[in-house]
Amino acid sequence: MKKNKQNYCSDCELPKSSHYGHWVEEIFSQLSFIKNKHSFFDRFSDRHLDKILAGFFGFFGLVKWQTDFPDSAILPRGRSFINEARKNNAQIAILKSKLGYTNHFRLKINGRTLYFDGLPTPQFIQKNQSSIFDDKQNGKELLQQAGFPILPGKSFWFWQSKKALAYSQKIGFPLVVKPRYGSVARHVRTNIQNLDELKKAIKKSLEYSPTFLIEKYFQNGFAHRVTIIDTEHIFVARQEPAHIIGDGKKNILALIEQKNSEPIRHGDFYHPLVFDETSEKLLLEQNLDKNSILKENQKIYLQKDPFLRLGGDFFDVTEQTSPENKKMFLQIAKTFDLKIFGLDFMSRDISIPWTENHGAILEINSLPCLEIHELAQNTTTPNLGKFIFQLLKKYYL
Repeated sequence: MKKNKQNYCSDCELPKSSHYGHWVEEIFSQLSFIKNKHSFFDRFSDRHLDKILAGFFGFFGLVKWQTDFPDSAILPRGRSFINEARKNNAQIAILKSKLGYTNHFRLKINGRTLYFDGLPTPQFIQKNQSSIFDDKQNGKELLQQAGFPILPGKSFWFWQSKKALAYSQKIGFPLVVKPRYGSVARHVRTNIQNLDELKKAIKKSLEYSPTFLIEKYFQNGFAHRVTIIDTEHIFVARQEPAHIIGDGKKNILALIEQKNSEPIRHGDFYHPLVFDETSEKLLLEQNLDKNSILKENQKIYLQKDPFLRLGGDFFDVTEQTSPENKKMFLQIAKTFDLKIFGLDFMSRDISIPWTENHGAILEINSLPCLEIHELAQNTTTPNLGKFIFQLLKKYYL
């Protein structure tokens, strides 16, 4: 069944109705009195709450466990782990409601039954909740207190737009506006150059979230997605805006059509390149238009933002990442006692130590997108699911 585009948001590719749910969820998150340390309830819920809730709603016939389900029912971040678990004779069931599949799973192996949401993250043995970093403001403050490099930024509620505009004058343009909670660059605006653009960006962020973060924009750099598993395994992928590379024969429009015809552009991860007003402006700045023929190996960008929905790409740069940068990533894991997490790191050149090119951490995510590394275009397709399964055996079994 095709999606009704009128009912879906172009910024987050989710039903517009989901915006209301995110508002409510975030407001309740902000009411939490325990921000950092685990409470007894946190440890208990990490291991048992899914089982209790599934039993409660199952009793009323609202949900059921289903062992026979298609790959499309699993979010991309969890597919490699599910496949690895099955290879090791684990029985996997997904919780299905009247409205469809959920992101809750039951795993049976070696006489044990485990429940998890998305991926098994052994938070019950950690000093801190991984979710403390899902609050970008809280995460920024914790990183700064521990001495890790961040960009200046501050969060505001929806009624604090005037304070936000005043703050923007304090730290200066260019800026970034993003929801305080959220992932996958939903409703994010970057490289904001003036107050008019800032007002529009705040309005766009508030469609999705009651709070937003204003942050200094890192110029002339690349966003890198880093995943660390069990303070040992590091994977790094560089995110690039939609681009094409000349062959000395085809014009820009033909190169775009050629790249958009690639099979990977029509799956559930990479998207076709978008050619719009931003693209035309970028070409004009280089005295080009869509009919221009690029020289062989000449690379041009068609978007300023590296978002996948605009045709952005990921490239594996784990081997090129400097030892100093890897050391800093591992230190974050040890400092906050995180067994599995992802982080966004800005750098002009990942092969240069962050102390030399002013690299900065944007945020930490408690549930990393494994597929970013597994689908990076120049990788040997690492199986991150294997390392997650090893982590499961180590801490759960």
